[in-house]
Amino acid sequence: MEEKKSSHWLDALSDGTAGLTTISSCLTVCDLRCDSYYKLIAAEVPLSLEPKPARLRVYKGNQVVNDQALPGFPSSVQSLYIDEIEPKMPIIAVSVGPSILFYRNMKPYFKYTMPSLMIEPLEEEIWKKLSVERQANYEKLINDLKSTMNISQMSTLSQKLISLCESEREDFIRENSEPKLERLSGIVCMTTIFKNIEEEKEPNCLIIATEASDIFIMDPQNFSILHEARVCSFKATPDLISASGSYQNDFKIIISSREGSICILRKGWLEGREIVKLEKPATSMSLLQIDQTIVVLSNSLMCYSKKGKMLWSLNMPEAVTCLTPVSLPHLGVSLVCIALSNGLVQFYSHKKLVDEFQINGSVLAMYFGKLGLEEQVLVLVTRNGSLLIKILKRTADFSKPIETEDKHEEESTSLSIPKKSKIFLEQMERERENAAAIHNIFQSELWRMRLEAAKVTVDILRTGDSTFSGDLQTPLKLLAQVDGLGPDFLLTLTLENISATKIITNLAIILHANPNHYKIEKMYAELTPLVPGIPLVADFTVRIQLTSENTLPADMTLENSIVRVLIVKEKLAKPLIASTVVMPQPELQMLGTV
Repeated sequence: MEEKKSSHWLDALSDGTAGLTTISSCLTVCDLRCDSYYKLIAAEVPLSLEPKPARLRVYKGNQVVNDQALPGFPSSVQSLYIDEIEPKMPIIAVSVGPSILFYRNMKPYFKYTMPSLMIEPLEEEIWKKLSVERQANYEKLINDLKSTMNISQMSTLSQKLISLCESEREDFIRENSEPKLERLSGIVCMTTIFKNIEEEKEPNCLIIATEASDIFIMDPQNFSILHEARVCSFKATPDLISASGSYQNDFKIIISSREGSICILRKGWLEGREIVKLEKPATSMSLLQIDQTIVVLSNSLMCYSKKGKMLWSLNMPEAVTCLTPVSLPHLGVSLVCIALSNGLVQFYSHKKLVDEFQINGSVLAMYFGKLGLEEQVLVLVTRNGSLLIKILKRTADFSKPIETEDKHEEESTSLSIPKKSKIFLEQMERERENAAAIHNIFQSELWRMRLEAAKVTVDILRTGDSTFSGDLQTPLKLLAQVDGLGPDFLLTLTLENISATKIITNLAIILHANPNHYKIEKMYAELTPLVPGIPLVADFTVRIQLTSENTLPADMTLENSIVRVLIVKEKLAKPLIASTVVMPQPELQMLGTV
């Protein structure tokens, strides 16, 4: 296929003999020698059926300046800084299985292994039986292990046992007569955020996503876990991850799962929240740093806000192989670079196609960033092992979309703007002449609204008149329901503990009403401990105090027909919740039956 060139890019390198096979998550750049010369770091991922050891390579141009073997298949490569000591030397983190290999000056620096997971009691029991049972019973015990447990829940020893043929199992069991069962979760993907200051070459934190749906934030300075969280409340195995921000101030982590969920995790959260559910799992995903939108590649190219609202979507003419963000702060834009299976590489600004070029072969991996002495460089690795490097011209302008042959989608989505009417022009003229007065009126009303909101907030905080507890240590929610036609009513109170893990004890309910209007059989009730997620229901009988003629009290009106509900806690002077229940008026025909 003939190459189609772009006027925005310079061809710096096209090496068809590089023989590099990798994926986008295993590509990064790094200033290894602290000399402002950035080198390409690539972890080779064998994609063929032939057994081939994985390797970690450092490229300077098209020359391999460092090449070393890896103990297994890598899933991600990250470059990060761990301290502020000058000169600031970066380290390379390579995830292999359940471990992370750290390199400094491309020499082994540290190896971190993820914490062990819990071993199932059934697996421990089967291994105890295997060490004492006869060989004839091995098959039954191994079948019990297969049928009752998922292979992902087994230890590495059990996984190896069930993969062996029958002739090899006896020797394996004899060698592991006193087994040390260990279950480790493999690392799926990694990314980095800043630790304190969001500036270049400042210390980073490493974010790790595992097969067990756990998210870890590590401080590489002392290799300790700063924060641990779950992807979400249901099963969601992470597949792709992207993040922005700093650990000390605020950060957000976007996780794409193999089940098709897009989840967000923020600072202080112990569990992520699903914001998007895709029909099919995403093949690529990125959180754009400038406009903070989420670009997802599944059946089509889609863009979502941080709250999960779809902003736009585009259908691609060919299958898309990979995606990388192209951040251009000097132009104030974040582009999305996608590679199609036919070798076409396209650049989108929002949903507008602003640039494209054609190369020979399908792109397998891409990276955009600093390389060598250049600021904006695009690195492409094709399926046949070619390495291509393109430099963005300093005069490049992506403000104008390029013309494409297929314009029906753009024309169908364009809005028909009505012509300016005479009324509109007159109103616009009045607003222009009285702009200062309109602004002053708006500001006056805005401050009045803020004052009223502040007054209401202060009253609620002072009186506690709310259905929610204002105490963060004892978060409660109260719901009230009144049943009956009168004069006897059933007041049902539902109290719920809305904390995540804390059990709330020593609570009581107090009911208060005008004794001339209502009679409450039980005005005080102590409550059992409240467990999170399990509401507690309490019923109270409220009777209207009728006169001797079976009529309502003379001073009883709709405004004072209330019952006050107080939720109190031992050793606290102020109620946690003070709510007002408006009682209904009884049916007149029911009063004569009393």
